Amino acid sequence: MTQIKNLIFDLGVVLVNLNRGECMNAFKNLGIDNIEEMTSLALHNGIFGNYEQGLLTTGEFYDEVRALAKKDLSDEEISAAWLLMVNDLPVYKLERLLQLKKQYRLFLLSNTNELHWKRCADTMFCYEDKTVGDFFEKRWLSYEIHLLKPSQEIFEYVLADGGLKAEETFFIDDAGANCDAAKSLGIKTYQPQPYEDWSPVFNLK
Repeated sequence: MTQIKNLIFDLGVVLVNLNRGECMNAFKNLGIDNIEEMTSLALHNGIFGNYEQGLLTTGEFYDEVRALAKKDLSDEEISAAWLLMVNDLPVYKLERLLQLKKQYRLFLLSNTNELHWKRCADTMFCYEDKTVGDFFEKRWLSYEIHLLKPSQEIFEYVLADGGLKAEETFFIDDAGANCDAAKSLGIKTYQPQPYEDWSPVFNLK
């Protein structure tokens, strides 16, 4: 880590714990039986992938879900089911970020969507007197930049937009494909497991 100056964090799993099973069950109850296939982490097409890439507005996302379910579902019913995906962000991880910020430049890179991001930003990063902007110098959200991991293009964009050198950058993501794409550009990576405390990687105590 001696030459590392920049740390880029993924959002889901690395920071925010997810509750995929509960979310999937809620969508099944709304009438979408093949929800697991449609939201597969390896599948970036269809309405859920399009929503994460910012190709659909939240209103259009609601309409597409209603069409899939063939029911006149309310926006609130769809939102409630989708928001079950994001569970919590442990306080100790927020404290780790603040520790790391004293030594490194911190960034966030996430495949996410407007609903999930607003829930995370409005509630989970509110710690003591801090907000999400106090943890990261810059954030790249797929629905805002219209790019998705694991494309090499998104990492090229991040390096260029952030003025970062690949050899000085360390990327933490739970998906192997995302880490592989980053490695192909010379970015160092670490792939944590769900609920892992990754602080030993940085010798934090």
